[in-house]
Formats: sequence, structure tokens, C-alpha cells
Amino acid sequence: MDCGPACVKMVASHYGASYSLDFLKELTDFNKIGTNFLSIRRCLLHLGFKVTAVQIPFYSTDDLPGLNEAPLPCIVHWRGNHFVVVYEITDKYIRIADPAQGKIKLTIPEFIDSWSENKTEGLHGKSGHALIIIPGGELLKETGPKKDHSVKAFLWPYLRLYKKTIGLLILGILAISLLQYVLPFLNQFLVDRGIVGKDISFVKLILLGMLGLFAGRITIELFQNWLILNLGTGLNNTMIYDFLKKILRLPIIFFDQRTKGDFLQRLQEFSRIEQFITNQLINSLISILFLLIFGVVLWIYNKFIFVIFVVSTILYIVWVLLFIRKRTILDYKLFGKLSGQQNNVYEILEGIHDIKINNLEESKYNHWKKEQDDLFRIQKKNFRLSQLQKNGATILSQFKDIIITFYSARAVINGELTLGMMLSIQYIIGQMNVPVMHVITFIQEYQNSVNSIRRIEDVFSKKEEAAIVKKSSDADISGLMQQDIVIRELFFGYNEEVNILSRINLRIPAGKTTAIVGSSGSGKSTLLKILMRFYDPAGGEIILGDQSAFSIPLEDWRANCSAVLQDGFLFSETLQYNITLSDGAIDKERLQDCLHWARCESIVERLPQGVDTKVGNDGAQLSYGQIQRILIARALYKNAPLILLDEATNALDTINESAILINMKEQLKDKTLVIVAHRLSTIKNADLIVVLDRGFIVEQGTHTSLMELKGTYADLVNAQVNLNL
Repeated sequence: MDCGPACVKMVASHYGASYSLDFLKELTDFNKIGTNFLSIRRCLLHLGFKVTAVQIPFYSTDDLPGLNEAPLPCIVHWRGNHFVVVYEITDKYIRIADPAQGKIKLTIPEFIDSWSENKTEGLHGKSGHALIIIPGGELLKETGPKKDHSVKAFLWPYLRLYKKTIGLLILGILAISLLQYVLPFLNQFLVDRGIVGKDISFVKLILLGMLGLFAGRITIELFQNWLILNLGTGLNNTMIYDFLKKILRLPIIFFDQRTKGDFLQRLQEFSRIEQFITNQLINSLISILFLLIFGVVLWIYNKFIFVIFVVSTILYIVWVLLFIRKRTILDYKLFGKLSGQQNNVYEILEGIHDIKINNLEESKYNHWKKEQDDLFRIQKKNFRLSQLQKNGATILSQFKDIIITFYSARAVINGELTLGMMLSIQYIIGQMNVPVMHVITFIQEYQNSVNSIRRIEDVFSKKEEAAIVKKSSDADISGLMQQDIVIRELFFGYNEEVNILSRINLRIPAGKTTAIVGSSGSGKSTLLKILMRFYDPAGGEIILGDQSAFSIPLEDWRANCSAVLQDGFLFSETLQYNITLSDGAIDKERLQDCLHWARCESIVERLPQGVDTKVGNDGAQLSYGQIQRILIARALYKNAPLILLDEATNALDTINESAILINMKEQLKDKTLVIVAHRLSTIKNADLIVVLDRGFIVEQGTHTSLMELKGTYADLVNAQVNLNL
């Protein structure tokens, strides 16, 4: 739940400033676990507010002012994992705005119970965290165009692709509407002239006409359904294609901020949008035309009955609209729970070995069941709300039908209407009830679709990697990659509060091997990922020759990099594809060489179809050591001038590791090789060893020179030697 940015948005709105949620998410370093108090404070300061983060009691004391005297609105920490806005405090109650549930009125004890973090003290001794906010002059204006999250803005570019299909659908709707216009008059003539006049020939003629109208309508509807199927399938596919294309262009840090369940849940939102277009939107167009046509006919028959119908329909719509806000809140909560439950299932499947060995089956089941029970409660609440909405609307509709039936029956008795006209009116009312329900359903689904579009636009609004980098100069990229890589005053942190890397100054010599070592969490892998251009540093620069690395297009940079990551991945494709990453023509001789250099021949021999055997999640199961050898073969096959290895041999036995390192040294002797490793055997022969500690470079040199220093590197080596004894 994006409660932090949502609270900032509400506070800013109170002071007359409007910001998009996407803009505020960027300022609060929003990620997969949400945000925190310090991030929210920093965001508010950036916007121009004066902010004080405090832990205060609710009631003022002689020494401390309390929350009951604080300027409002303010943001408070809620139930240990949430944020809400307090906007009114009286002697008896407090009003809060909860991003998850809307505006809520609470008694003071109820509020303190959810806000206070020291539960053991009395009511007057309890305190909690709050952000006290006051405007500090002119507030920051959001730069850049604000994204329009409306259904029209999102769907229009896609609907334009199917103008012809939509045009044919509209023609079909008009044709059906014309046929429907005739039916009430045919019903009237059937009763007044055919039945009352006892003219069986006329009855047959009318029924024959009705049969023709019915056949025409069925034919048109069959054609419409075929068009709707093509429209829905085409729209859904096109939207999902664009979504996946967008995802593949986003920077790595975006994926660090999202869970798998979140992505998959957003993909399912497209089905809701497709259903909205193909079912609700088309049905609503038909329904609106039917309402207009039958409304005109009803007006012709009896103006008073028409007024009754219009007034009751307005009441019907108002009743339904009263529930939209609550259903929107429940819809957002449901989305969050569904996403979380998908993650729980992934965690169980991916961690099944650890679950088994640690006897966690019951614990994980209970955790899943608790989350599922929470999900069920939300669904049940949504169902109750839906039933209340539906039953209230049904009562209004039935009451309307009874009034119209009574009035039209009395009009027949008084000679104001014929029996045929009364039956036609009943037919018209029956035909108009369904379109009204369709329009109401459209209003509900429209709101749901807006919610879905906002969640999808949250992805579409993010900057792509290509949009972040500068335009390339005309410099020779291959020549630049042969230069030393010079890092100057580089800083990096996943948020502005903590730097993972600080003041990194380093020259990585071209054509040499550089090893980066340090304790876990010292920033080794992060530095390597910056060299891969997965992350942009917060400060500093990386220079090749006389050009910044960040002026080189990402595609060109990565085309000149090979890498083996700690969490390297095998696709559900053949072994050959996983090494060459190509479905086209490949260099078979180089493939065989890479298999030999990475000691993969034994793997190939055991596979039933050799290099054509499918591996990965849906293929032959391999050990992690075998996977690492395949990943090394992939890096060698690419033959890039810059090779980046992150614990690339940590799962290999010493025999395979030694042989592979010898082969790599021979084959990569003219390449720039950067290695992150813990094993002494992997790093001791490096031309340059860089020692990181808590994000700082503390030592540089060769193995011999660093051992003579008897510093951090020597301690790491000695600890490893002692461990191996």
C-alpha cells in the first residue's frame, strides 16, 4: 500500500497544492516494502513544508506539548506498519484519513490504541510518532506533465487501432435499436386491432413481422458477438504487449521495488479492462440507445408515466453511486491482498526445501491461512456491500414498476389508455429496466477500470533506461572499451538516507584482472552492478578515455560487457540457446570451445539431446555448480572486452574452479576482467585487488603488497586460511 505518498498528497491538497502520486513516490523512495518516516519527512521538506518528526504523548504535559495541541493536519504512524493523516481532534473523538479505508471517526481511546507504541502505560502516558507539518512559504510545483489516469486517455490510443471494427459495431447497435423501436407499436396493434378486433389475419401478419424482426436481431447480434470477440482479444493482446515491452525497458531498480506477485496481479488487470470494453462499454452503448428510443416511445404514450420512470431511475442511480467510494477502497485492499497471497505461494514453492528441512510446513500453512482469511474477510465485506447496493436498487426498481402498473391500469379503466397501449407500456418498462441495470453496472465497472488503469499506469509512467541516459557521441565504442575505467568520487545508495558506496576512487586497468573483495554487505556486488549500468550513482563519474560512461547508450555499453551474476538465470530453452542467447546462426566451433573452457562437456554428455536439451525451470534439472559453468560459458561466448564476474565460481569444486580459472586467464588475457569473490584461489593472482569495507575503498594493491600491509585484506585472507585448516 502506497500509504506514505498518499498521506503526503492529502496534506499537500489541504494547503492547496496538487501532486501526482507517481511524483510523490519518487520523492519518498517508495519500494516493495513501502516507505518510512524519514522518507516522508524528507519528501515534505523537499516540497517546501516545515516538518518536525516527534514522539509525543497524546495529552500535553507540563514538559511536553501533546498531539491534541499539534497543528493539523499531521501524519502519524499507525499500527506499526501504516501511515494516516489526522485532520480533526475534539474532546471526544478524532477524525483521520486512512489511505486504505477513507475517512474514519474514532474515539480517543480507539485512536491511541492504534497509534501508541507503549501499550503498558495508562491512557495519559501513552505516546506515538508523528510528523508535525506547517507550510513554509511557497510550495514546490511539480515539474513535467501530469499523467492523465482517465479511462479515455488510456484506452483511446488502443481503440483508434480498431476504428473499423468499432464502426461496424455501432452500425449494428443502430440497426438493433431501430428494430426495437418498432416492437412496442406492433404489440399495441396486435392487442387493439388483432385481438380486440378479432382479426386473425392481422394477428398472423403482426406475428410474422415480429418473427422477421427477431430473425434480423439474432443475425445482427451474432455478427456483433464475432466483432466483440476480435475486438476484445486484439485489445487485450496489444495492451499486454505494450506492458511487457515497457517492463523490459525499465531500469533494474524498478524491479527491486516490486514483488513478482505485484507484477502478475497488474497483468490480470488487463482482463478486467478487456471485460469492461467488450462487455460493459458495448452493452452500455446499446443500453443508452435503447433508453433513448424507448423513452421517446414512452413519452408518446404517456408523459406522466415517463416522468415517474425518470425520477425513479435517478433515485436508483444515486443509490448505486453512494457505494462507489467504499467499493473503490475495498478494491484497492483486495488488490494488495491478492498480490501478497501470490507472493506467499511463490515463497512456499521456491523455499520448499528449507521449509521441509526446518519443519516449517505448519508455520507456513498458518501464515498463508491467516492471509487467506484476511482476503476472505475483504471479499465478504465487498459481497455484503454489493448485496446491500443491489437489494436497495431492486426495491426501488420494483416499487417503480408497481406504481407504473397501478397508474396505467387506472388509465385503462378511465379510458385514457387502451389495453394494447398498457401492455406496450409494460413491455417498454420491462425493456428499459435491463438497460438501466447495464448503465449502473457500467458506472461500477468504470470505477473499477479507473482503479485498474491507475495501477497499470504506475508502470507506464516510469522512466525507461533509454530515457535516462544521454545521447551518445560519435566516439568509437569498441575503442573506448579498451581504455582504463576510471571511477571518480562515486556515491550510491538505494535511498538518500544510507550510502552503500561512498567516495569510490578507482582505476580499473584495461586488459588486466581486477578483484574486488570485502566482507558481506560491503558494496562489492553493488559496485559491479553500477559497472553493468544497472544503477546510476548518486554522485561521481565513470570515465573511459575522455568520455563519460553514462554518455554511451546502454545497448552499446552492455553489448561490450559479459557478466556472470550471483543469481544468474537459465531460460527454459535449450542448452545451446542459454550459452549463445541466439535462435539464429551461431558459431558452433566457438560454442564447443566455450563448453570446453567452462568444463561443460560432462554436462552435455549426461543430457539426453546434448546441447539441444531443454534446461531451466521447465527442462532438465541441474545443480547450481553446473548452472555456474553454463553461465561462465555464456560469458565467454559473448567475447566482450569487459568481463564482470560476481561470485562466478563459488559453487564449483576446487578441481573445476582451478581448471576454469586457468582457461579464463588464457582466453581473456586481452580483456578487462573484474571479479567479485571471497575465495583466495579466485583472487590472489589478480593484477589489482581492491578492498571494500562498509562502502569505502580501504586498500588497493597486489596480493603480496596487501599481505605485507597486514590490514583488512590480510585479515580476510588469514581468516579464510584458518577456516580451511
